[in-house]
Amino acid sequence: MSVREEIQIETLPEVRGFAVRYAMVGEVGLIMFRQECPALVVADVMMPNVDGFSSADSSD
Repeated sequence: MSVREEIQIETLPEVRGFAVRYAMVGEVGLIMFRQECPALVVADVMMPNVDGFSSADSSD
């Protein structure tokens, strides 16, 4: 992924009025998910410890 693509992924939702939260590891993302109940989650399938697939399975 290019730097430009990364910047677009990070800033475009904010520009469109969405609140954006970031987690660097899957465990933190799951905690945030359970606390905030977001309408949309974008997860990296290669996060350390708990990847995006495992996070999706654990989101119940």
